[in-house]
Amino acid sequence: MRFRLRVIALIGLVCTSVVFLIARRRSVEVKGKMLEDAKSLLQISNTDTKCVKNKLELWPNFIKQLYESHNAQPLNCNREPDWVIVKNGRLKFVVKAKHVTCDATPYKRIDDATYEALAEVKGLTSGSPVPADFFELTCRGMKEGTISTYSNYHAAIKTRKEIDERPVTSDKKWNVIMFGFDSVSRMQWMRLLPKTYAFLTKELGSVVLEGYNIVGDGTPQALLPILAGKPETELPEARRNYKDASTLDGHPWIWKNYTANGYITQWGEDEFHYGTFQYRMLGFRKPPTDYYVRPFQKLLRKRNNFCTGSVPGHKVFMNWINELWRVYKDKPKFSFLFHSAYSHDYVKKLSIADDDVLEWIKSLQSSTALKDSFLIFMADHGPRFSSLRSNVQGKYEERNPFFSIRIPDEFQKLHPKALEILKGNAERLTTPFDVYSTLLDILNYKPDMPNPTNQRSLSLLRPIPKDRNCESAGIQTHWCSCLSWKKIDLKDKIVVNAVNTLIDAFNNENNKLATGLCHKLSLKAISNASMYEHGRDMLKFRKSADTDGRIPDFSDNMSTDAAHLRVNFITSPNDGKYEATLILNLSSKKIDPDLKQVSRVDRYGDQPKCIVDRFPDLRQFCYCV
Repeated sequence: MRFRLRVIALIGLVCTSVVFLIARRRSVEVKGKMLEDAKSLLQISNTDTKCVKNKLELWPNFIKQLYESHNAQPLNCNREPDWVIVKNGRLKFVVKAKHVTCDATPYKRIDDATYEALAEVKGLTSGSPVPADFFELTCRGMKEGTISTYSNYHAAIKTRKEIDERPVTSDKKWNVIMFGFDSVSRMQWMRLLPKTYAFLTKELGSVVLEGYNIVGDGTPQALLPILAGKPETELPEARRNYKDASTLDGHPWIWKNYTANGYITQWGEDEFHYGTFQYRMLGFRKPPTDYYVRPFQKLLRKRNNFCTGSVPGHKVFMNWINELWRVYKDKPKFSFLFHSAYSHDYVKKLSIADDDVLEWIKSLQSSTALKDSFLIFMADHGPRFSSLRSNVQGKYEERNPFFSIRIPDEFQKLHPKALEILKGNAERLTTPFDVYSTLLDILNYKPDMPNPTNQRSLSLLRPIPKDRNCESAGIQTHWCSCLSWKKIDLKDKIVVNAVNTLIDAFNNENNKLATGLCHKLSLKAISNASMYEHGRDMLKFRKSADTDGRIPDFSDNMSTDAAHLRVNFITSPNDGKYEATLILNLSSKKIDPDLKQVSRVDRYGDQPKCIVDRFPDLRQFCYCV
């Protein structure tokens, strides 16, 4: 036995030596042991392209300490309950008062930035039809012998003739309910919404995508692939102050497909000023969906940001979805509402929503809405600015937001394999692009069809390849949580030169768009540097040269001398903390300073106040003079 082990060891040593010599002969000759090590690492890792995910801890000690030291403050909603609720397209008085009458001021959207008040509707009583989708209600009544008043904004679903008469194709339609929270990783959802998580996974049968990976930085880079199927860079220019920019109306939005199939559509987010498609981009000329919450959110800016009267903001959204289901109970529906007030800046506040979200899900279940509705809970990304983000686990959590899907009861009966397929995909590498394909698949689902090969966007209702990697999934190196990075010397000349080249690009961009308004930045310190290099064969592989997939075709002209540096550094005088992925040419030792591959990982506050409205894309680089 010992003799056999020695022989095996000797064979392994010889094979390793041969592989090393071949790799050494083929590699581009560069100076420095650091780059040679990277080439060696490349050849070893080239044999396995399967995405291996880190097993993250739910409560490591540093997270326990972080959560113990901060307590979420309760919402300061009105203590007096609302007098009126909206139900089935009508007002319903719930106040204990006599002789109640109300007047309403309806509001109409002009564009994404403005609205107008319409003529006041007087003398409304319990049972009156709602006057508009959004309106301000003022009421008077006798409570305990005295005249009392009430004023509040309300969201409703007012039917419209063109929607009522929209034809529906004859085949079976599946409703879609999507509800999102901003900046919540999969682990944070488990920590902050434990009751909701337990009910979704243990009682309702939702499937959580553990291998879900973001494809870009921030909410637009998360929602555009989900809703339009492409990253921002592949869509028509829509950024403010850029040549030939236009509104987003022409994008291939998924709700257009649903409208074409007779669906009633609903979209909205609670943030007005920093709207996903309005802050950096030009927003919409026409309402993108049948029911669009943005005018309502501008009205609410006048009041408590977290509440509408006595109702917390997340419950306002849930009630609005419920109302769509009541008013159009016999029509197919697509709804996606996204909430950021509790979790974008201070994620622990999200814990106050746990009981309400749980009760809402239970109400959907008891109302039979889930019999024919896909239920999706999701987040755009994990924490980007919190103290958790400065830890290694935080980097992984940023790239792994929460995403769960629950298949309708009736769909499962018709297609019993679908749930098992979805469960099988849970630990595989998945992305926002896949959500878009899944939403398309729901519209015209045909079982027993595989996902197309060589496509970035795959349906989650069909098997995802086990050996899928970040490149084939459309995930850039900077965002891929499957990669193995090798730490390198922070003082290495290549690293220092690369960071300085990138900082020069910051300054050049500032000077080009905002001449004289921003301080010149310089390098203060490098805190981390790692390297990853693509394999030669991976770069050269084009396709299989035979029908059996046995013989590779290495005719691709992609360069083989590129490495990737991931660096964390601090600049002066703004003390800005950055993380960037840079492409290094191993022959010339030069980098490509791509600013799209840069993230600022601390808060910049009011540092860019002089350019924030005119040039919002410079926010992370500009420190105003």
